[in-house]
This record gives sequence, C-alpha cells and structure tokens, in this order.
Amino acid sequence: MGGAALNARMLALGLVDEVFVTIAPKIQNGRGGVTMFEGVAFPADALAHLALKSVYSHESELYLRYRTT
Repeated sequence: MGGAALNARMLALGLVDEVFVTIAPKIQNGRGGVTMFEGVAFPADALAHLALKSVYSHESELYLRYRTT
C-alpha cells in the first residue's frame, strides 16, 4: 500500500494533521490519472473536513495548506 491508498487510509484513521494542495493551470485528460486519495468513499456523515490555514501564490499556481478539523 502506498501513495493515494496510503493517504486515504491515514486520513480515515485520523492520522493526518495537515493537507497541502497545489492548484496549477495544467489539464490532463484520460482515465487512470493520479489522485491524492483513492479507495472506498467516506460516508456522507463521515467526510473529512479541512480548514484553510494558508495560501501562497506564485505565478499562476496556488499553494494551499489545510489543517484537519
């Protein structure tokens, strides 16, 4: 287990304190793309909630830092 599956498992177990997300103006099409989390979806009453901690922008990219709540 690694990558997106490991991320999802750690999030489900409450072992994630922060999540960093980069938004870049690049588009990739097709199936089988890389995701941050994969596996069985969380039930609607158990969604992971995040609170924005910081935002940094550089050129056309955004760097977002969230903490889990």
